Amino acid sequence: DTSGAANGNFTPLPDNARPTAVTGQLGVAAQYNGSTQYHTRAHSDNLNFTTGSFTVACWIKPNSSQNSWATILQKRTSSNGIDGYTLQYYSSSDRLIRFYVYDTTWRYVEVNVDHRIWNHIVVVRNGTNLKMYLNGTVANPTTIASSIVGGGNSPFTLGAANDGSSKYTGALDELAVWSRALSEADVRNAYRLQLGGAGKDSTGESSHMKVIGTPSFVTGKV
Repeated sequence: DTSGAANGNFTPLPDNARPTAVTGQLGVAAQYNGSTQYHTRAHSDNLNFTTGSFTVACWIKPNSSQNSWATILQKRTSSNGIDGYTLQYYSSSDRLIRFYVYDTTWRYVEVNVDHRIWNHIVVVRNGTNLKMYLNGTVANPTTIASSIVGGGNSPFTLGAANDGSSKYTGALDELAVWSRALSEADVRNAYRLQLGGAGKDSTGESSHMKVIGTPSFVTGKV
């Protein structure tokens, strides 16, 4: 992870195999097999959010088939606890991903992802606004209460719910968590700057731009 947000902090649980290292969005990503592999990080108050703004971002390249409620990341006291936050597939869907928080009921934002390419997912909470971005574009905003329920002393888990259930199948890269709300410009810039190593389908072609012929390359905006 080039952001440094997760470097050295996550370890596989002793009873589980280490996720496979694969080519990622930038550098190396973690590939989870959906059956035995996930990571945890010990509880930190910095990862609990109640009234404060926050941003969660990552790149994922999921497999086309997922376990029911496959969980990409979670900070919650139990897999079905009414607190914390979760990024996971909805039910048995293999495309629809939701980010859940709890105030007096579950609130969520959602996007449909494409398993053929890397997908840049960013969730931003700013006051009572909760937004989700897919590949630099706002996909699904909603309104939440001014205070949400924190995740207690639970660990921060990648690749599964924090009890090891509902495992995710696919690659995860460039996870970052901020205790502030990134602006739309920040999100778009992060997507554009990190896009160079990803966005490819199963043929190796970019889903966003294909270079034809031999154009000249010059100094750009960024």
